[in-house]
Amino acid sequence: MNSIKVILQPTDFLEPAAQAHKAACELARQQKAKLVVLHVTAKPVVSYIANATELPQAELQEKLWETLRCPRETEADVNVVHRVEEGNPVHQIVRVAKEINADLIILGAHGPRGLLKWFTSNVIDHIIREAPCSVLMVKTPNAEPVPDSMPS
Repeated sequence: MNSIKVILQPTDFLEPAAQAHKAACELARQQKAKLVVLHVTAKPVVSYIANATELPQAELQEKLWETLRCPRETEADVNVVHRVEEGNPVHQIVRVAKEINADLIILGAHGPRGLLKWFTSNVIDHIIREAPCSVLMVKTPNAEPVPDSMPS
């Protein structure tokens, strides 16, 4: 693998994404790479939350960005950029990966859990097939092992 200069780490803020974030930060630190953390939402974030708060929309937008930019311990000594995009997660992840010339996409993987396993696997499969670069899956430490064979 060539040197890694740009890492894209999509997040949904769940535990598997948090594990992927730790791995992405460590790899970015080791490679002295830029880390782009991407959250994709189907709805405009500000208009969605605006109904639950009394803050004016402009102030709410600034508060959201402050939260995203808030330094995290795992991001120490890492060049990190946080982005929020709207739309289909697969399409946006692939689009942003191309736009930033990502060398690697790091994704968190859920353990096998029925429909969630199918949905997650389906999304991951699409990202892997369409990505312009390598994709690294980070499995959560407490994920259940996948059985060697499926019951008949």
